[in-house]
Amino acid sequence: MSETKNAVKNILIVDDEKLFLKSVTDGLKACEKKHKIKALTAANGREALEILASREIALLITDLRMPEMNGLTLITHVHNRWPSLPVIVMTAFGSPEIERQVKEMGVLHYLEKPIGFDEFRDHILNELKRSKRGRIEGITLASFLQLLWMEKSTCTLTVKGEDNIGTLSILNGELQGAECDGETGHDAALRILSWQNVGIEMDDQFAPSLEPLHWSIEELLLESFRLQDERNNGPSIEYEELALQNDIEILEEKDRLEAPDRAGRIKDTKINHPIKKEELMNVSKLNKAVDVLKESLSGALLATDIWGSADMQSIAGFNSNPAATALFGQIINSTNVALRDSGFPVLGKYCVFDLADGKMVILIPMGDYAWGMLVDGKKTQLGLLLNVALPKAIAAFEDAITS
Repeated sequence: MSETKNAVKNILIVDDEKLFLKSVTDGLKACEKKHKIKALTAANGREALEILASREIALLITDLRMPEMNGLTLITHVHNRWPSLPVIVMTAFGSPEIERQVKEMGVLHYLEKPIGFDEFRDHILNELKRSKRGRIEGITLASFLQLLWMEKSTCTLTVKGEDNIGTLSILNGELQGAECDGETGHDAALRILSWQNVGIEMDDQFAPSLEPLHWSIEELLLESFRLQDERNNGPSIEYEELALQNDIEILEEKDRLEAPDRAGRIKDTKINHPIKKEELMNVSKLNKAVDVLKESLSGALLATDIWGSADMQSIAGFNSNPAATALFGQIINSTNVALRDSGFPVLGKYCVFDLADGKMVILIPMGDYAWGMLVDGKKTQLGLLLNVALPKAIAAFEDAITS
């Protein structure tokens, strides 16, 4: 689906809620001329396919639960016929734990319902900017398995690679079996997940496998990503952390070795192992700290990140924004330098910036780590933020970094 330069980009929004479709299309009209976009709508997957077949679509945004043809079936058709079409899924997670795990895995583009219009519009514009730079964001097999897991779906997938065909049996969102060329179980599942440019067919009937699997979908995906990293450039820090956990425990008990110096004398030498501070961090407790903040602020929390002060890379967060993380880290550092040079104490437990658009930025410096958050000041009271939400969040943060 090629696009001519400066042509209007069609955005297809699929949802069976008529009021939602009307509200977002009315809202997008204000920026259609400026950003050269046009919003098209469909009430279900079948209507969406008719539009996709007849119009050039730059971005698809779809709900999952709809009549006639649901979002999952629509996505399989889109994946097979228009594999490079960017797709954003609208969904209600149901629990902070599911949302956290999906975000950690970083595979899926989603919007959580209920969705504010500003967030909805910004996601569209950001995705179109990425597509303009040549980034392809079509739904992958891994993304689709995530959706099945989130929706607790039951089905059998036929996955077609370039030279192979495999099946994945899914019951209530969990992968129960995999078969490929006579191979079954985990090895077959990992082999199928390693294929590139696959076709996906979905049958609503569950076909049990001869060899049941004992890994969850998320565990298999993480293992698949780890193996892909090893094949590319060696394991990444995210997966090294899991593999090195036993080594870390040993090093904590014995972190010094006796080694001879050049004169042959024995002296204490600290082990020089390649484990970064972020790998030793209790990431589980960091995610709990983020959940504490989300529960306290609810819809007022727009985005948040916890990062390492040295490299300003996010360790945990919600609606993560790498550019904001780098900016907020720089603000903390430059503010502390200015305070020291002027003879003042450095920042305390937190600082608050009241922005011109009614939003607030709160920064919590903690030495080797920092926490930043963007809050909609119109959706929360300042007293609740300062006296309830922040103290609870700081306590959870301190617990995580001292664990």
